[in-house]
Amino acid sequence: MLPTGLELLRLLRLLSCVTLVLLFQVSDAKRDLISACTTCQKITDNFSKGFERTAKQNFGGGNTAWEERKLSKYETSEIRLMEIVEDLCESSSFECNRMVEEHEEHFETWWFKRKTKHPDLHKWFCIETIKVCCPKGTFGLDCNDCVGGSETPCHGNGRCDGDGTRGGDGKCSCDNGYTGEFCLDCREGYYNEVRNDTFSLCTECHSSCKTCTGGTHQDCDECKDGWEEDDQEACVDVNECSKDPSSCNEDQYCLNTEGSYSCKACDKVCSGCTAAGPDKCQSCASGYQDTEGTCTDIDECSQPEPVCTKEHEVCVNNKGSFTCICSSGYEEKDGECVQTPQQGGFLYSVLVKCSFFAFIKLWKLLHISFLNPQLHALNAPAALRTNKKAVFSSSGSWITSPGNQKKKTKKKTKRHFMLSVCWLFVAFLWCAQTTTCCLYLL
Repeated sequence: MLPTGLELLRLLRLLSCVTLVLLFQVSDAKRDLISACTTCQKITDNFSKGFERTAKQNFGGGNTAWEERKLSKYETSEIRLMEIVEDLCESSSFECNRMVEEHEEHFETWWFKRKTKHPDLHKWFCIETIKVCCPKGTFGLDCNDCVGGSETPCHGNGRCDGDGTRGGDGKCSCDNGYTGEFCLDCREGYYNEVRNDTFSLCTECHSSCKTCTGGTHQDCDECKDGWEEDDQEACVDVNECSKDPSSCNEDQYCLNTEGSYSCKACDKVCSGCTAAGPDKCQSCASGYQDTEGTCTDIDECSQPEPVCTKEHEVCVNNKGSFTCICSSGYEEKDGECVQTPQQGGFLYSVLVKCSFFAFIKLWKLLHISFLNPQLHALNAPAALRTNKKAVFSSSGSWITSPGNQKKKTKKKTKRHFMLSVCWLFVAFLWCAQTTTCCLYLL
């Protein structure tokens, strides 16, 4: 009995799924083989670096004969080998560390027995021993030659897939300008300058050519977009900016380029333009005027008719415009210029000044009266105690006169000091609120 259409459809779906699974498995296997070779290459590169790093390590200067004798032992010692092997992989590289651990005995074999005969560690270890890599120019499990041969894979114009590894399929990925299975053909926009069965040199066509046979604009088989053929059958640029109407907006001008064009913004002083600059305007924008073929700013503030008509307003000119602001001493409020209120007025400023002078003079008086209580204690003349000028001019010499001083204890001095501070604070507060004290002290 023949299968029905539905059964055939199911069978096809099953076959598709199996095919995809197999393709993914093959692809993963190829990637794993390529990755293994890459890891092995890094290991052998790091081994070479470690070999150079440990050369003559811990030796230098001194007894030359002794050094040469010891160095000869260290050079081929297991200690040196272990120092190199310890630094072959980064701690985070699982694949690298696993490969080193699995094949550590091969490093020992090469180090002690094969190094002289097989100095190329990569070739001996990666290609011939654990067989995860191939020689350059070959690929696959059997290290087959790439297309074009192992000496010139892809005829020197591309990269062979899996080159140098046990993976890949050997197909060519061509360099820029080349195409075809063997990378001998030229891509569109290139032409064969040299060509034979094993070699091809592709050179880029002239910028005006889509396809060509040579390197000039006269060798084009077909012109690119933005170019056209002239009477001499050469490709020349199309001037898109000469088309009418223009392809650009009203506030832009057209700039022709090879094979194309671009739209550039006009100068802000222009209302439409033909090129860059204030002298290329078709007309001037609002706030600007034509001055001998160039658009310049109009100074609205210098016009005969005032533009700022409110009381206490002044005009400030801007490029292409102007601004009305309140004059000095006024501020804008509800659309009107009103006088700016002063902080405290005249009386406030007088009180502040008086308070400052009162503070200075009261401090001097209280310093003489309280911090130097000898004036009262020694029965100083009343005129001296009450007359400020006499106190200020003679207090120093009178107080320090021999025979007129008495010792004061620290406790009494402290008490007088605290009392003077309290009086000073009270007096300062009072003077800050009245002008009587200020007038008296001034």
